[in-house]
Amino acid sequence: MELLNYTNSNSSESEASLLSSKDKKKKVNLKWRYLDVRVKLLIALCVLSILSNILFFLFGLNFKRSFNYTDDPQSITISNYSSYLAPISLLNSSFMFNSINSFLKQKDCDVFPVGVSYVPASIPKDTVVYHAGSGIPESYEWVAMDVEFSMNFAERSRSAFRGSAQVEHQRDLKLHPRDNKKYGPREDINFCEVSKDMEPFEMQRSKPGKEKVPTTLMSFRLKHDLDKLIYLDGASASKTSETGEMDTQALLYNQIKKTHPDFDDGSEKFMIERDYAEKICKWGEPLGIQGYVRLELGFEFVLCDFNEHLEMISNVSVASANKFLDLPEPIEISKDNGWPINCTDGFLIKEELTADQRKILELEDLRYNHLSSLDAMNGWEWLKAGNKHNKGEDKINLDYRYLVSAINKTELDVDNYKWKIVDDSEDSKDLQNEIFSDLISYYSNVQRFDPTKSTNWQLKTEGIMEKFTPYLKNIEQTLNDQEMLMIDKAFKINQLLHPLIKRYADQYPKKYDVDEIINTGVWEYTHPTHDLQTKADKLIFSSLATVTKEIFTQLITIHELSLTITNEYLKNGKLDDQNKYYMSFAKEQNSILNLINGLNWISFGYECSLKCGIDEICFTPSWGPSPMGWNSIKEKEREDQQNKEDRELAPGFFSDERSGLTKIKSEQVCLGLNYLLDRSMKRKF
Repeated sequence: MELLNYTNSNSSESEASLLSSKDKKKKVNLKWRYLDVRVKLLIALCVLSILSNILFFLFGLNFKRSFNYTDDPQSITISNYSSYLAPISLLNSSFMFNSINSFLKQKDCDVFPVGVSYVPASIPKDTVVYHAGSGIPESYEWVAMDVEFSMNFAERSRSAFRGSAQVEHQRDLKLHPRDNKKYGPREDINFCEVSKDMEPFEMQRSKPGKEKVPTTLMSFRLKHDLDKLIYLDGASASKTSETGEMDTQALLYNQIKKTHPDFDDGSEKFMIERDYAEKICKWGEPLGIQGYVRLELGFEFVLCDFNEHLEMISNVSVASANKFLDLPEPIEISKDNGWPINCTDGFLIKEELTADQRKILELEDLRYNHLSSLDAMNGWEWLKAGNKHNKGEDKINLDYRYLVSAINKTELDVDNYKWKIVDDSEDSKDLQNEIFSDLISYYSNVQRFDPTKSTNWQLKTEGIMEKFTPYLKNIEQTLNDQEMLMIDKAFKINQLLHPLIKRYADQYPKKYDVDEIINTGVWEYTHPTHDLQTKADKLIFSSLATVTKEIFTQLITIHELSLTITNEYLKNGKLDDQNKYYMSFAKEQNSILNLINGLNWISFGYECSLKCGIDEICFTPSWGPSPMGWNSIKEKEREDQQNKEDRELAPGFFSDERSGLTKIKSEQVCLGLNYLLDRSMKRKF
């Protein structure tokens, strides 16, 4: 029994011990199970992190490869630079060279008005910009870099027409009404009826029943850097449709409408540019695009959101010249008001004017002439402001690494005025798709553009033009001189090129190496200051190198021929057989002249022969609206061209009979304030 009890007792203890052991084991197992879950979670998180990093790396790598990023920093030297050159013809290289050199320059963009490139742009914090209007815009709007630009838009209504000018204005409204259906055939016009097409008298007064919000000139400070803008090259604000100056905007607009059919067209806009701006800003919002930069007379940019980027620093009401002088409202000169108007042709019948009417007319003409002179001063200030940007707009910076261009993607006409990248052809549609795709890739993958990390390729083009323009133009003048003997031409060319050749010819003539001279010269003038990071970098570098290589090649060739002729003459005092040189000399002469024509540098012309006075500017006309009127490459695009085929062109333009286009003269003239004052007195409508 005791044994049994002992056994039972031990058994009970064993069972209790076993149960206790199982509980402990269970607890341990639970602990390990929880630890196992944690480990599994940790492993899963690590795997996900690794996978995400791999995907990010692959995506970034693909993005880099898609734009030809290099894997390692490049060390481009004189000996290996040619291996980095992309295939591009001399013609396309010249197009790219001139395009790069023209960016953000008033004169250059007017001379080469049709741009086909998009460049990421930035404007630094605290830059002051301007806008004229009735209150701060709630969405997109245009902003000017120059106060004179905005001031002229604030005063677009001009002074009220007075006296004889009022009669002429009324007559013109009848001859060229904005609403042809309203006024009927022009051969049956009642000139005695006052036109309501526009407010004929005081343009600043409010319409009945409406309170007019005064126009103000607003100045703003940028609250932060604008580092995701798009610069559109050429005369991209010229307000044209048939020619290609605004194709860069039309391309974006077409692609956006095609890829975003959900975008509402909204109410009909006064001009297509507002449709462009609305669609581009809406499309660009998720890409971080803040706006786009254009050229008119001076630079402006469409800003997509005023509240986010601008802080107002001043807001000034703009008074018309009429109010500024505190003059009474114009006298209404109409048939109903007792004035002798010829209802057939709209002119005043001066013989029927009363003595009082003559006095009133004389006083009103005097007032109007002075008011017009004040308006002309505003235009003069605007012209000067645009003219100062002939050398560039320094407040805007470009990141050339991400340039997107039609150059080298399609065949462009030798004549820039005939460039067109938007039409209904299949080639144009493919080109538009490619350009739009590249823009999306850049602006969606680059958080902010940084011009300081880009080679300033425009400094390169300017350096090349400054160095070689005198050589090329002097040689051209020498070769074209019909009175110079061949030996004298050879002497002159040797004199011109001696410093250039000597600079590169090591131990001349013992180790004279043409290839070494060319490679050294090309490298010196085109080498990048930053690594070539993108396809755009490579394309620009290749273009500049191709142009510079051709210049060096041709200069060396004509130098060697001239040197051969010179050496023979100086050794013998004569040339035994001049005929053997004539053909070679004529061939090189033709090559040099073709090179100059092909380069088509703005430095080959577009200057004033005389020094302009203090109240004059060397005038390059601009396209679109300006104080000099509204000028277009195709005259029929002008708003006011009805029945004015014989209109005299503004200064600086000529009609090219071969192309039928209006172009800018190479020889420019000094334009003074007096011209604008005289023009204001003879203003036609």
